[in-house]
Amino acid sequence: MKTLISILLCSLLAACGFQSIKLVGYGKKLDVPVFEACFFEKLEEYRSLTNYLLSVEVEKVEGQITYYELTIDGTNTEDSDEVFTPKSFKESKEFLENIVNECSA
Repeated sequence: MKTLISILLCSLLAACGFQSIKLVGYGKKLDVPVFEACFFEKLEEYRSLTNYLLSVEVEKVEGQITYYELTIDGTNTEDSDEVFTPKSFKESKEFLENIVNECSA
């Protein structure tokens, strides 16, 4: 019975034009705080180089960023899930490397 319900549900979702949600979030506690102005400069550089929508929340101590949560939204792109997931992970990793290398306090 559960199998039949699962099959019907999947069929219904497909018939309704269900699309997967391409939205991921990455949080990172930084070992070394980074300067806020530099962090946001690198974020704007990242925004200019990607087709994804980016949003970020940060935690600061004494004016320096110690933690951030980066959300990457690929919903309005043509990327398939097979492309979006590794590409967004790679981009977030490069962003982290850039802020650590260039913005460390």
